[in-house]
Amino acid sequence: MYRFLQRLWRNIVDETTGELVVTDAPVDDVTLKQLHRTIDTVRTEMNELRF
Repeated sequence: MYRFLQRLWRNIVDETTGELVVTDAPVDDVTLKQLHRTIDTVRTEMNELRF
């Protein structure tokens, strides 16, 4: 769980400046679909304690 959260944090916050790298730009359909699949997989694995 720790490594997952660290990886997630590095995707959101720039390590050198500490600034957010997330934007409000619209997401394309392919990325949005993959995001939903990932969330579903993580939810399922957490519920089954398979992390």
